[in-house]
Amino acid sequence: MVEKLFNPQQEIFKTEIKRNLDSGIALLRSEYETNPDEIKNRLGSEIGRLLVDELICQHQISKAQKQENSSEDSIRQVEKILRFYQQIMGEKDFMATKNGFLAEFAVIKAISVDAGFGVESSTEDEDCIHKTDLWVDLEGKALAVQVKCIKDIDRPYFIDLNLEGEFEEFYDKFGYLFKARNFLDNIEKIKQYSRGYENGIPVLIVLPSPGSDQAVFNHKTGKPDKKIGDYFYEEIDRRYLE
Repeated sequence: MVEKLFNPQQEIFKTEIKRNLDSGIALLRSEYETNPDEIKNRLGSEIGRLLVDELICQHQISKAQKQENSSEDSIRQVEKILRFYQQIMGEKDFMATKNGFLAEFAVIKAISVDAGFGVESSTEDEDCIHKTDLWVDLEGKALAVQVKCIKDIDRPYFIDLNLEGEFEEFYDKFGYLFKARNFLDNIEKIKQYSRGYENGIPVLIVLPSPGSDQAVFNHKTGKPDKKIGDYFYEEIDRRYLE
């Protein structure tokens, strides 16, 4: 686990953001062109990390400067990443992956900023191998969170994978929307990985996709509706803090 996100003391400079982002994209492009088959999974993870980090920076800059046009540079950089990823994945896979990255940012912001809990990014191996997108620090408990974004669900879902029957009930209702083998394998990987941490709890969060009637985050910026922060606060408080 790495440094906590949305640190209010962290000073953000637009030039540093742009420099890091440009160098990251150049490195990924070079690696992909050299050996695309072997690094595709890591490439997706790294671009997702760049995108989520840039959305976090965009939020911090906008909040600090409180100007309508303060995030224009960051938005252009986000669009740059998205165009790059679209070239690699193709339109169909790109849209599904883009929504997943935006959903991850929405969850990070909703839990960290809106609900007030500590959130930490996963490492590259945790993301690629152990299917853990982020951690939530509850001072004595650690939630290992996997985030999914699906169009045809009726509401957001917060699922404790250790609770008998909770995931099964969700899967009975919506399992047909997922690639069954991959999805179930990923669920087992995060459950196994969380067992290596004292008081580790595997959690699946599923959000409705942008464009659906139940959408809960902005399709361009990933900014979540306030009600999602309230929902996560209530779920975490009810399940783990009372």
